[in-house]
Amino acid sequence: MHCVNRCRTRAVLAVVLPLLVVGVSHVSEAQQQERWSWQGGLTVGKTVEVKGVLSSIRAVPSDGDQIEVIAKKHSRRGETSVVQMRVLEHAGGVTICALYPTPAHIAPNVCVAGDEGHGGGRMGNFETDVRVDFLVRMPKHLTFAARTLVGDVEARQLVGDVTASTGVGNIAVATLGTVSARSVNGSIRASMGASRLRQDLKLSTMGGDITLDLPASLNADFALDAGGSIEAKVSMTGFPNSVSHQLRGRLGSGGRIIMVSASGNIFLRQSPPPGRGP
Repeated sequence: MHCVNRCRTRAVLAVVLPLLVVGVSHVSEAQQQERWSWQGGLTVGKTVEVKGVLSSIRAVPSDGDQIEVIAKKHSRRGETSVVQMRVLEHAGGVTICALYPTPAHIAPNVCVAGDEGHGGGRMGNFETDVRVDFLVRMPKHLTFAARTLVGDVEARQLVGDVTASTGVGNIAVATLGTVSARSVNGSIRASMGASRLRQDLKLSTMGGDITLDLPASLNADFALDAGGSIEAKVSMTGFPNSVSHQLRGRLGSGGRIIMVSASGNIFLRQSPPPGRGP
């Protein structure tokens, strides 16, 4: 019954994973490590964006108005220097990329803002085993975007809007703002505190479950599509709570649409906006 979701996952991973070939021969016992950091400031409403390939990305609150990004490179082959860090300042904020070297017959990776290019280029490690893990300290007045190909994304106790995406990995986000999230193969847990949406939101995974906590004060419509079951513990107008593979509903007076799609199960819950968890 659910072959469409499973087959789609296999098809996507068949495209992604060949670019992530990591050799295992002649691996040294000692792992080389290298630390890189950047600090800066942005005006209210701008976005801090971090892009990786083999990367976990974690964001936590900052004590002040300064952004701090710490990247730790790891390599068992002693190749940390081949991955270059780039900082791109632009009208929308700042984008920080981990750029991997490319073969001579392929155009070099470049750091670009936004989802296009996903980190700036063909996005593969091209047989380099370097992993770059990020820690981001986020001021309250900014939004956050994290994009990686293989790795988990975690953002806790934030205030601004969050956008997160990974090819292979789990996503866990808790913010007083809004959440948009996408994983090809992984689960998503999200808690958002915004009671008013400025745009439609989408959370999707082709290889896991989605748990979404919403504030009781939210006015929005929602559309849930699951390969497994749906459990909606929310107060809906004109729609009873139910368990099914598809569910459409309205919270409060309705408004923007929250679209949730998962190959597994979907859990939709309402709670006061805590700004922490899930």
